[in-house]
Amino acid sequence: MAYYDKIASQWHKITGYKGGAFKELILNKKVISLIDDISGKSLLELGAGNGYFMPLLLKKKSGQVPQNICITDVSFKNLEIAQKHFRLKNAKYQRLDVYKLFKLEDDSFDLIVSNMMFNEVKKPGLENGLKECKRVLRDQGQLLISVLHPDFIRKQMERGVVKNNRMNSKNGLKVPVTLTGLADYTELLEDLGMNYELKEIYGNQKLYNMKPKLKEISEIPIALIINARTC
Repeated sequence: MAYYDKIASQWHKITGYKGGAFKELILNKKVISLIDDISGKSLLELGAGNGYFMPLLLKKKSGQVPQNICITDVSFKNLEIAQKHFRLKNAKYQRLDVYKLFKLEDDSFDLIVSNMMFNEVKKPGLENGLKECKRVLRDQGQLLISVLHPDFIRKQMERGVVKNNRMNSKNGLKVPVTLTGLADYTELLEDLGMNYELKEIYGNQKLYNMKPKLKEISEIPIALIINARTC
């Protein structure tokens, strides 16, 4: 059983309809700003969680109609929640494990989005997941990944917030976290022959008002966005 099958309902209550405070106030806007016109495109979301992001993207891109959408997660419970609370009429919902081969055809997607998922998996999952993303992307396809910044994870480990590959969250939930170095991400992308840009994402005052403890480490970037494309 996937870990999120155990905590899916509680996690949905915490993250809600916009992904939680950091995503709502900062990350969602940053990620969406890097996505071009999605009209006629094939879209894939990895690690969709409760499924809030794709409906938000479609709302922000109102009038742009994609060709097809595939929403995936390793947790059946998460997919159930996504279909119950955020169901998109023409989307396909599918269980997908980044440690395994994707049951998806070669060259079948123009855009892959993954928010805060790859920072939860160990190196074999990262290696296989990125390799499979490259396989299913079309020429000039876009891979847009957000992860917790390695410096942020290190700092939270020093502060005792992250222990034994778990980050303490609200209501006592412990979210999986793996410390993956910046070079691990970039070297894998370079080995796959993908072009990429990196963007560090910091907190802002609105976030600090909601989460005062984050202000104590405001000099540390919270997230990293990797914007990669196939050649």
